[in-house]
Amino acid sequence: GLRSIRYWKEIPGVRQVIINDMEEVAVEQARKNIDFNELSAILIKDESCDSNSETSYGIRLSCGDATHLMYMSRRPPNLFQHSITQKAQHDQFDVIDLDPYGSAAPF
Repeated sequence: GLRSIRYWKEIPGVRQVIINDMEEVAVEQARKNIDFNELSAILIKDESCDSNSETSYGIRLSCGDATHLMYMSRRPPNLFQHSITQKAQHDQFDVIDLDPYGSAAPF
């Protein structure tokens, strides 16, 4: 979460940052880091990622598999007809930064 907070604070024009981890304890630590950095006011309370990301501004916490989070954002934004699955998907990411310190064991 520290790099995500740094991106939020140092890169102009960022609308939203999603901090995601599979471990609940890591997500809770990210929440504490947000508080420590005095960013609680911009924390997006809806952690389900179902809100409109075009209008959501702030930092969103997510506990889950990053591959699933990215998979649900894979739809090209210019498709005119959407299947039921596509309608459930979210907007695509502009930048993805994966933690290089995680275990490579699953791969």
